[in-house]
Order: sequence, then structure tokens, then C-alpha cells
Amino acid sequence: MTNDSGQQPMDKAVVLATVTSLAANLWKDTYVSAMGHMFAADSWTNIHLGLGITSTILSAAIGASIFSQAEHLVAISGVISLIIVVATALSTFLNAEKRSVSHHQVGANYLALSNRVAVLVQVDLILRKKTEEDLANELIKLSQEREGLTKDSPPLSARFRNRAKKQWDLSEKERQEKLSSMRT
Repeated sequence: MTNDSGQQPMDKAVVLATVTSLAANLWKDTYVSAMGHMFAADSWTNIHLGLGITSTILSAAIGASIFSQAEHLVAISGVISLIIVVATALSTFLNAEKRSVSHHQVGANYLALSNRVAVLVQVDLILRKKTEEDLANELIKLSQEREGLTKDSPPLSARFRNRAKKQWDLSEKERQEKLSSMRT
């Protein structure tokens, strides 16, 4: 028997197994991307604060040294002034605050998508109240949304992606242990 396009229809069990596998992979990918971008946002925030606080403290020290008559402070003041210039230049060049905000926004969008994929994996595919075709269409829609996010995202370093993968692996282990305890 063929369908309207003249092709053999796929076995529903095969479609369901394929959707389940692809949805699980999408869930992991979106979660890892979300957490990776959140880790990157935290790192850029720390850089922004570190440079800003350092510049502020050293500027205050220079300001206080102006009122001192000690000649030995002149050389120290020169070195501190140079450090302030470098920290300020780095802060301007790196634009850490903007990078932090960008990674945080993308991470939040990935996390929202990951949560919707989790519902598909943990609820819709288990309850099976939707047809295989509806489940497949939902997966396609979620995959396309992920592609859009990926295209518009700032680059994510391997360091943050690997850290996020480790976090996923730990949470996956906990999920499996909970499922095992529920079955016994």
C-alpha cells in the first residue's frame, strides 16, 4: 500500500523510534548550548567586573597619592597609572559587558527551547496522545528554531561547551537513577 506521494508509508514504530532518538539528541544539544552560553556570560561578567574594579581601586590609590609629598610614590604612581591605562584599554577593546549580555540572552533562548524539547521527550513521546506525524512535525519545528538560534549566536568556546556537556552527563545520570528507583 502506498501513500499520496506514491511511497510506502513508514511503520509507526519506526517513526516513533526515530522521533524519540532525534528529540533526545536535540534536547541534549539545546541544553548544552544553553548552559555553555550561560557559562560564557558568567565568564565575561567576571572579566568586566575584574577590569572595572581593578581600574577603580587603582584610580583611587593614584588620587590619594597626589596628596602625598613622598618622592618614592612617583615611580609607583607611574606604574599604577600604566596598569590603569592597560585595564581601561582592555575593557574597551574586549567589551566584556556586551559579550556577557549577548551570551546570556542566547543562553536563555536556548534554555527555553530546551525546556520545550524536554516536554516533547518526557511527556508527549511517553503519553503518545499525538500522532506520529504530529510528533515528527513538532520535532521539525523545534529543530528549525535551534538552527535559527545557532546561526544568530555568538561563538561558543570548546571550554564552555565541554563544561556544559559534563553538566548534562551528571544530570542525565541523576535522571536515570530516579527512573530506576521509580521502577523498583
